[in-house]
Amino acid sequence: VLHNIHTFSTLNRPFNIAQPKALKVIEKTFTIPERIGVRCDVHGWMSSWVIVVDDDYNAVTDEAGRFEIPDIPPGGYTATCWQEQLGELSAEIVVDDGIGPVVHDFTYRDPAKPAPVN
Repeated sequence: VLHNIHTFSTLNRPFNIAQPKALKVIEKTFTIPERIGVRCDVHGWMSSWVIVVDDDYNAVTDEAGRFEIPDIPPGGYTATCWQEQLGELSAEIVVDDGIGPVVHDFTYRDPAKPAPVN
């Protein structure tokens, strides 16, 4: 089955390339950190994201939304969570040496409910 891989990036060079049945692997490299949308122009329901980062401190959540990032050096960090429909959340996190795991819950507002009024 023919696919057409089309990336939507702004900082990295985008590509739009056919992938015929015989071409099982296509290797491309992105070097600048950004979120890159990917879709198949032949099959409109096929889409994904490539997240390009410039460090080793990142994770993908499991089925329950949990994640773990091991071996982060002590210090202060901005932790950022992103979900393709709900957007981005950030939190300031402090990692102290020897205190065990740092736990932080990212909680998105239910988009079906109105935003709270201050």
